[in-house]
Parts: sequence; C-alpha cells; structure tokens
Amino acid sequence: MLVTMTDKDIYRLGIIQRVHDHTLLQREAARLLELTVRQVQRVLRRYREHGAASIVSARRGPPGNNRIPED
Repeated sequence: MLVTMTDKDIYRLGIIQRVHDHTLLQREAARLLELTVRQVQRVLRRYREHGAASIVSARRGPPGNNRIPED
C-alpha cells in the first residue's frame, strides 16, 4: 500500500522508531511529540501491528459525501 507522508509524519515515524529500538524513552518521545506517555504507547502499539502506514493520520483523505457545504 502506497502511503504519502507529510514532514510531520516522517518526524513522528523517526521518533517512534527510536522508541521501538529502545534508543529513546517513551517519556522523552512524549515530550518531543507533545503527547502524553499513554498516547505514545498507543502509537507504538499501532506501529508494531501495522508498520509505518499506521503513523499517517486516519483523518486524511477525500471529504465525505454528506459533509456540510462551505458557504
């Protein structure tokens, strides 16, 4: 699956990879990413289960068909 990553996604991936490789503490990653330690644990779990594609925001993509029109 082809995934397009923003600079922010690439930065997040680098931090999460360092946590996964045990070269960075979760607490330090939380500070760098401006997240809580619990959120870092969730991101790390998704990364372990689904790989780098899990770092990309799930909210990205085409807008829904039932969206409210902008006036």
